[in-house]
This record gives sequence, structure tokens and C-alpha cells, in this order.
Amino acid sequence: MKTVYANELNEIWERFIPKKGAATSLQGEMLRELEKMQFEIQDNGMINWDEDYDYFCDFLTKNLKEVSGLTDEQRVTALRAVSKITEQGKMAMESNAEEKDMQWLYNDMMNDEFYAPIYDAIALFYKSNREEIAYKHERTVNR
Repeated sequence: MKTVYANELNEIWERFIPKKGAATSLQGEMLRELEKMQFEIQDNGMINWDEDYDYFCDFLTKNLKEVSGLTDEQRVTALRAVSKITEQGKMAMESNAEEKDMQWLYNDMMNDEFYAPIYDAIALFYKSNREEIAYKHERTVNR
């Protein structure tokens, strides 16, 4: 994926994301959850989409609305992308329960560039908040 913030995203990975399990920082957990969702969409076709991924969407939406370092346009663009993932995820959960074909669900989300506004928003938040912001999940997450 093309992003001018590759260095910032790499720093988040190195500083805040453990090899296994959830991150304990807001910056790290935002990036970790986005990566988990993108992998599930692109590599698994949302076949495993469940309440944890739905929670990730809610988590990103809530935090992208509140974090510093973004212009209004950057925030809206990132939130629009997360909203589409949320919408498609809900349809995927319904389709998975009914064992329907889901190829139509996520065509534009197969492109890495779809995720760029969200990655950019996380990187910009990190640029304005390089110190760890402690975070703990409000519920048990299995992913």
C-alpha cells in the first residue's frame, strides 16, 4: 500500500504491538485491529467475520471521531471507510449464518488503497501523540 506515513506505521508496530495478543496502547491497538480486519477481508473473504470484528469497527469509529492530529476531511474519509467495513461486516455475518456466497460484498475492499485513509488517520494520530496512550479493551476479544 502506498502511504507517506510508512515510517510512522512501522514505529507503531515496533513500539506498541506485541507479537501476540492485544496492544496496551491506543495507537497500537488501532493499527492492530485494522490489520486484523484487512487480513480477514482480503485473505479470508470475511468468512470468519464475527462479533469481535464488529467490535473492532465500533472501536475504530469511536476513536477516529475523538483522536487528535486529523483535519476534518481526513477524519470523515477514514470514518467513511470504516463505516463501509462495518456495513459489509454485518452483511457478511448474515451471509455466513445462512451459508450464502459473499463475493459481491467486498470487491472494493480487496484493494489495499481502500484502507489508506484509515492507516493515514492512525499515523497522523500517532504523529501528534508519540507517547503511549494506555488502553485496555472494554470486553474480552478473542482476536
